[in-house]
Amino acid sequence: MLRNRIYYGLKPFIPQSFRTAIRRKVALRLRHRIGSVWPIAPGSERRPQDWPGWPGNKKFALVLTHDVESVAGMRRMEQMADLEERYNFRSAWNLPLAQFEIDWNLVERLRRRGFEFGAHGLCHDGRLFRSEADFKQLAPILEREARIYEMKGFRAPSTLRRVEWIRRLAFDFDCSFSDSDPYEPQPGGTCSLFPFHLSRLIELPYTLPQDHTLIHLLHRSPLPVWTMKAKWIASIGGMILTLTHPDYCGDGVYLKAYAELLKHLVDINAAWRALPFEVAAWWQQRAQLRLRVENGRPIISGPGATRATALRLSEQPLAN
Repeated sequence: MLRNRIYYGLKPFIPQSFRTAIRRKVALRLRHRIGSVWPIAPGSERRPQDWPGWPGNKKFALVLTHDVESVAGMRRMEQMADLEERYNFRSAWNLPLAQFEIDWNLVERLRRRGFEFGAHGLCHDGRLFRSEADFKQLAPILEREARIYEMKGFRAPSTLRRVEWIRRLAFDFDCSFSDSDPYEPQPGGTCSLFPFHLSRLIELPYTLPQDHTLIHLLHRSPLPVWTMKAKWIASIGGMILTLTHPDYCGDGVYLKAYAELLKHLVDINAAWRALPFEVAAWWQQRAQLRLRVENGRPIISGPGATRATALRLSEQPLAN
């Protein structure tokens, strides 16, 4: 965190091209050390305890999310949304609420079409999680703005995070963690392809590598990496959660790569296509289910309990 405090203190005075070049140099050195393991994190395929399967007997979950980082990115949102609708997808867009002027008419148009919006912090200045004093000052402002614009989810700018503070935020869910992302300013990951609880919040980790990481830091074509990992996640029944930016993927050759990813995802059968708030709400509901055994058969009680859930659980071996 000290390194990040120094970086964000100097950031306004360092040209974007120079910052990217430094990050690229560090990332390429790290890639050489990591080798071919990433972007798959060994152990992340482990399913949660008492895993009942995804809703509707779907084999895996598929969630599309975007972070918007500039006015230019905002201008490209509608084009990406049109592309997603062409393949019968809807996605979530996370907006920094004090970084640039937001086109709220555009937001409402996309909401009416079934897209979701979340809070991407206030600004990409590193302040929210810089110190507890900063957090106590900025979190109420962030929460108030998010309530005004009916945003249920949060993703931290630059995915900087303090888990003990994120738990205190007044959101329904968080998307600031990855399953494995060693190239972020704050590297690391949850080593999980499934949602989980952060106290009251639901954590939805992003599980495909970010476009910025692949395109600008590693100089890799994003499509082969995306499709390889998406196929692996689908094969083990996890959650494919994308994190792309219209700033980078909203135009030109990279928009075409994103279109190819959507085509690939359409061809993978048995996906639960969901928005983040739907996954979080289902996970909260799942946590309220109760299982008891009567006459050797499972009885499920609680909100959302269904016969299908009971049947899936009845196929599992009962503990002695």
